[in-house]
Formats: sequence, C-alpha cells, structure tokens
Amino acid sequence: MLERGLSPRRVRYAHAVLRSALKQAVKWQLLANNPADYVDLPRQKRTEMHAMSKDEVTRFLRVAKEGPWYAFFLMALTTGMRAGELLALQWKDVDLNRGALQVNRSLTRGKEGWRFDEP
Repeated sequence: MLERGLSPRRVRYAHAVLRSALKQAVKWQLLANNPADYVDLPRQKRTEMHAMSKDEVTRFLRVAKEGPWYAFFLMALTTGMRAGELLALQWKDVDLNRGALQVNRSLTRGKEGWRFDEP
C-alpha cells in the first residue's frame, strides 16, 4: 500500500478495518488466529503543532466575524475549551450578569453515536 503511494495513516486505517473483520472470523472459528496481529505497521508521521500568533488570531477572527460561527471561534480561542465542551454549552450554563459560564458537559461520539458526558 505504501508502494502505491498511500500514506501511513491510510495504511493503518485499512489495517484496523481488516483486523476487525478477521477478529470476527476468529470468534466464529473460521480462523485459528488473526493474521493481522502479526503485521508491522508503518510509523505515522508526526507533524509539530504550532499555535497561531496574535496577528493570525486577529486576522482569523476578522474574517470569521462575517460568518455564523464567529461566537464559536471566539469562545474557542479565548477560553481554551475543547470543541466537545463548546458544542455542549446551553444558555443555562451562561451567566451574563457575572460574565461567567460553566462547563457542565461535553459532546462525545461513541460506538452508539453522539452523547453528552461529563467534561
């Protein structure tokens, strides 16, 4: 797969899908063991993260102000809240008089679908 030009991430994803299917075959006793367990996976390239500079944040928010997601981006950049915490906010979590908000839940995705959990 690497020789065909696929990224290590794509190879690892394909392996995970195939490994899961073969795991089921072992459960059904169609295979004695899972051959995918013996594969050496390519290392995933880690890219270094960098924070936006003050100028980049200012330019980003200036453009975002034109769209419907401005408040979301502003909250994300000024509070450090995670996306799931931001998406789980409700008006009852906001106290405009005190200028405060509480993070009471987080939106997460599990096997059963989306749900609210404790942050």
